[in-house]
Amino acid sequence: MRGLQNLIRIHKSKLEAERRKLSELEALGASFVRQIEALLETADAEGRAAGDSPDTAHAIGAFVQGALARVQTLRASLADVERETAGIRERIHEAFRELKRYEIVEERRVGREQFAERRRDRIAEDEIGLGLHRRNARLQAG
Repeated sequence: MRGLQNLIRIHKSKLEAERRKLSELEALGASFVRQIEALLETADAEGRAAGDSPDTAHAIGAFVQGALARVQTLRASLADVERETAGIRERIHEAFRELKRYEIVEERRVGREQFAERRRDRIAEDEIGLGLHRRNARLQAG
């Protein structure tokens, strides 16, 4: 059943491709989280530093506003990544189920072939034993 083995190989390949995509998206999402945290920390630090100096207090507002706008953009991108990640997880789950179906069919086919082979071997052994028994019976009778 070469076709079944090819299907298993193809489905394994699809599953691995989806897993790679998931890994890449998770890394991208983690990068967005780190960027958001860094921007919030920087804006907070700059705000505290500007609070100490009245000369820079007027300029910090634009910086914080820009940082918060960037944070909002990153959060929107992170939400998109999370939605796409959920879709890929579902595709991985389905691909895994499909692969398992083919693997189970293959295991059953191999099991049937092994059973048939063992049965043929037993029949051949029985025929050899029966032949020896007949020959011994003829020798004893004759």
